[in-house]
Amino acid sequence: MVRIMVDRLAGLTRPVAVIADRANRYAGLGVPILGDLHQGCGPLGGIHAALRQLRSAEVFVLACDTPFVSEELIAYIAAFPTAAPARVATMDGSLHPLCGVYSQACLPAIEEAISAQHFALRTLLNTVGAASVPLTPDLPFFHPRLLWNVNDPAALAELESGDR
Repeated sequence: MVRIMVDRLAGLTRPVAVIADRANRYAGLGVPILGDLHQGCGPLGGIHAALRQLRSAEVFVLACDTPFVSEELIAYIAAFPTAAPARVATMDGSLHPLCGVYSQACLPAIEEAISAQHFALRTLLNTVGAASVPLTPDLPFFHPRLLWNVNDPAALAELESGDR
């Protein structure tokens, strides 16, 4: 499933990298594999590692367990007009912090949260004043499974076959 996300991002953004707590698990993807700089911080640690190591003005963060995310969705969030330091998908009233863009302006708040051992992404998004990017049925790329989490390739195959 990581390969699906790498391929999806490769056509839209550069550089593409995988951030992982165990970098050796993802060798062979053809993209840099970057380790967390702070272990045990969960997704917040991954966002921190991406911002610190990639040094891009912004990074698009995408969880590898959301295989129905489309290139159109990624482009929509990336281009969403806001001056906020982060912008994340919102669908059906739920915030999806691992489908969004984080700028370098978030880094001080992230580092403060890591130091305080406060790893909740929703708290970070409130702290930095993140923008919510609403995903609604009127968008041309919308479908109900757009942000579904899928935990393994067998579950993905089941969902794609329509058995669920």
